[in-house]
Amino acid sequence: MFFVNRCDELEILRSILDRVADQARLAGLDARIGLVRSQYSPLSAHLPPGFVAGLSIRGRTIDLADGIEGPEGTSWRADPDAVEAVIEHALNWCAVAGGEDWFWAGLSTFKVTREQRRDILVASVRAGQSCGLDSARAVKLSKSERERLMRSYDVDLARTVVFTDDGHVIYGVASDGPPLEWRECVEDLEGVIKELHAEVDYAMVQRRNVTPGLWRELHRDIWRPWIKVHPDVLWLDRDEECRRIVNAYGIQLVGPAHRPIPSAGRWVTQDLGAGKVLVTDRDLEPWFAMPPTFELYASAREDLTDLLANPTWKPLRDNPAT
Repeated sequence: MFFVNRCDELEILRSILDRVADQARLAGLDARIGLVRSQYSPLSAHLPPGFVAGLSIRGRTIDLADGIEGPEGTSWRADPDAVEAVIEHALNWCAVAGGEDWFWAGLSTFKVTREQRRDILVASVRAGQSCGLDSARAVKLSKSERERLMRSYDVDLARTVVFTDDGHVIYGVASDGPPLEWRECVEDLEGVIKELHAEVDYAMVQRRNVTPGLWRELHRDIWRPWIKVHPDVLWLDRDEECRRIVNAYGIQLVGPAHRPIPSAGRWVTQDLGAGKVLVTDRDLEPWFAMPPTFELYASAREDLTDLLANPTWKPLRDNPAT
């Protein structure tokens, strides 16, 4: 995907596409090239309240070059088969009945048909781009309503899936209308994790505004001071992510290297196979019926101390993001 800015002459744009097509043919590439105007989806500049599931796609660390030691000499790669399985699942899940679909990558967003989505998403994910699909039933607001509400759309129901450039995928469901039934949404996202358990190393479910598109934002937004005081808590390398968790949540999927797993008290465990275990709080209402409190996170972290990457870290305020 490439972008052309500040060019309103259609003939100039067509000549650019012709040259790109010529180069593609010379390189032996089989591609479809089209001209689309950048647009806005109902979620482009507005994050409605809802629920998200964050998943780490399984993969491995590879050596980039001989003789280079340390992190600079290695890179993490998602397993291609796992990526393909997650893409197919995402395409089926991210489809709101009666809604319209948008694709985005970088700063560009445009409307797509259900038939176009797969090829565009596969190409972008394989290219290592952060990208995503939005599917939404939404009403475009009048000018006065836009100015009053500071958004362009009123979202009845939206589903979104984001693929990050570091091998994570984030599913989200949201609405501007009457509050979503939290039990249905959480059951839906928990089902996503169960269906994809063999393709991921770790996963969790949160109540929050739909995804900002960055994995670390899912953790950082809970307590903003994290990034200032303990940046190491925010970011685990992918090998470490297979053994430790950043924070405690009401629903989490852990893998065979995440040990020990609590097996009593407030936590219910479900063996999903392939060494994956779903760890769920017996009482999910405080996690999802309302914004989780400081005390809830603190007590859950105490329970899951042995799994935490930084068990001694303490939040600095009791005002989690909603």
